[in-house]
Amino acid sequence: MLGGALSGIAYALLIPLVMYSLPGVDDSFRSIPGAPHYLFGLEVSNPLMASVFAIAVLFIWLSRTWSDVTLTRVSIGMASDLRVQMYYRIAHAPLTAIERIGLPRLATALAFDVPKVVVGAQSAPTVLMDVITLLGMLLFLSYLNIDVFWFVLKCIGFGVLTTEAIYRLSNPYHVKAARINDSLQASIHGLIQGFKELKLSDEKREKYFQNVLLAQEEALARTQKTGFSIYTGAGHYGHILSFLVIGAVIFIFVSYHPVTNENLVGIVMTLLYIAAPIASIVRTLPLLKTSRIALKRVMDLLAELPEEKV
Repeated sequence: MLGGALSGIAYALLIPLVMYSLPGVDDSFRSIPGAPHYLFGLEVSNPLMASVFAIAVLFIWLSRTWSDVTLTRVSIGMASDLRVQMYYRIAHAPLTAIERIGLPRLATALAFDVPKVVVGAQSAPTVLMDVITLLGMLLFLSYLNIDVFWFVLKCIGFGVLTTEAIYRLSNPYHVKAARINDSLQASIHGLIQGFKELKLSDEKREKYFQNVLLAQEEALARTQKTGFSIYTGAGHYGHILSFLVIGAVIFIFVSYHPVTNENLVGIVMTLLYIAAPIASIVRTLPLLKTSRIALKRVMDLLAELPEEKV
């Protein structure tokens, strides 16, 4: 988490560093003209700022790699510990509890829910880095033009609320799909256990397929398609939020507030840079929600598996 925070700070400093390294922007960071500087046979202007920029990029790479690798190791260990805890709880649970829950639900928790929890945990440092980068760039934007800062902040707030509202429309379908999948796994288990009896009767087999397996498959596919369609629409809406903000600044904001061309270029560069963390946050938040739902399912399952007293 610390590596993600530090890399987010470094990310937020890149654009100000680039802008103040450009000629005519701020002479306080410009080197005094002198003999040309070369690196690997290439002439480098403003070697001091070039060195700072290279160090910042190297630091971002190292800190983000360290953060991701560390948290991935922790997440894998957490998933292993969670599965081991479930193994022991299943082994020591009363037979009546196992029969009530059903083997398909236990298998689904181990095969699907636990990996979703891991994915959510692995996404945490990315979200932290993106949030810190976004806050840093908004702070720089307030330095460029405080009126633009407040305008952009309101636009981002509106975009986040509307995106969240669209995502919430898909939540019931994801929950429903998980329940249907549990029933489908139980039906598949019944097919495997009773295949001998079904092979002896074409009528029983046809009824089981039409009324149970195929009906649940159709319901699962229909629910997943609807939920995924809403989810995808919300995701793409979140991706274009930054460009909608840029358009609002260029075509609407400048009509009511005086902004110089030089200042406007810096504002647009900053907003373009903000686009990446906003899109990443919008893309990652649903994974965190799915992970939270999966974790709740696992915890509820563990609560239904009391240890049998010997």
